[in-house]
Amino acid sequence: MVQWLAPIASEAPEFTLAFLFAARGKEAAALAILISSKLNQWTLLAGSMPIAYVIGGGANAALPVDGRGAEELWLTTAQTLLGVAILLTLRWGFGSSILMLGLFLVSVIPDETFRTVLGAVHLLIALVYFWINRALIMPTLRAPFSKPKH
Repeated sequence: MVQWLAPIASEAPEFTLAFLFAARGKEAAALAILISSKLNQWTLLAGSMPIAYVIGGGANAALPVDGRGAEELWLTTAQTLLGVAILLTLRWGFGSSILMLGLFLVSVIPDETFRTVLGAVHLLIALVYFWINRALIMPTLRAPFSKPKH
C-alpha cells in the first residue's frame, strides 16, 4: 500500500502542474516539469539514500538489497531508459503513452520472474527506439554543453 500511495502523494504537485500546463496548451512546459521531477528522483533522492542509510546507523558500505529490491531497481531503471529513448525525439505521442501505460499496468503483477522479464522487454523496446533515432543521440548528449541559438 505504501509503495503505491507514497509516490502518488509525493508526485501529485508535479502531475497537477503538468496537467494544468497541458490543459492550457503548454505541452512543452508540462513535459519539462515531468522530466525535471524524474531527474530529481534519480539524482537527489536516489543519491541521498546511501547517506540516509549511514546516518541511520547502517554500515559505511553499499545498501543491502534483497531479491525484491534488486527486481524493483532493475524494472525502474529499464522503465526510465525506455522513457529516455522515447523522449529522444522530444515528442511524446499517443502511441508512446499507450505503450508506457500498458507496460506500467502489467508491472503490478507481483511475480519476480515476470517482472524481471518485463524489465528486459522495456530494455529491448528502448534499444529499438535508440536504434531508430540513433542520429539524435550525439546531438542530445552535446546539447547541455552548447550555447543556445538565438
